[in-house]
Amino acid sequence: LHGPGCPVRVLPIGRGDMQRDLILLEVKDGKQGKVVGVSLDGPLKMTLRGGTGTVLRPEMELRASDVDSLGGDLYDLKDLEIEVLDPDRGARRATLESPLARTTLVVDLATPGGSVLETARLTDVDVALYEGAPVVPLGFRSPSVDFDVAQFGFTTPDRVRIEGQGIEAEGEGLRAGFGAERIVMGRDAVVRLTLAGGERAVLRSGEQGSL
Repeated sequence: LHGPGCPVRVLPIGRGDMQRDLILLEVKDGKQGKVVGVSLDGPLKMTLRGGTGTVLRPEMELRASDVDSLGGDLYDLKDLEIEVLDPDRGARRATLESPLARTTLVVDLATPGGSVLETARLTDVDVALYEGAPVVPLGFRSPSVDFDVAQFGFTTPDRVRIEGQGIEAEGEGLRAGFGAERIVMGRDAVVRLTLAGGERAVLRSGEQGSL
């Protein structure tokens, strides 16, 4: 698949933070021979790096059983697991698990820290938050979640169930993270709290309100 006049090269890679059995389709400019794009296929294990200063540290670990390219930087990732880390502190921020996620994943093998997950829409997702919530760890499950990677935010219009120490909740819609240690639930939300001393409280948003 590679030779004179052929602009596409297919090869297994083991470069930097990507596992060796991933397949890279390297697309070159036919005139100048420069790499103008890549496309991924196969199982994925990838470390994305970031942080402040000159030394880039792990910011996100991606694992998927298979990658399907949809063109450009758009991919479907199957059996996706994401671990979000604070690159400066090394602390875990969140974990996400989904059987299928549609993502915008920019792959830059030449620049350290150049690869980035820009967007992710996950289906049948389990999320565990270790920051960005009033009680941590806090887990929630929903048929779909949009993960705003840049702002560390999570939104969904769908039914959500939440579980954490001293709290259980369910309702339609959720917004969490985005720099605030709070979770906003949409309509028909019911929150059950276990307070200090064992007292219990129930909060309800009603059909049109939010909590």
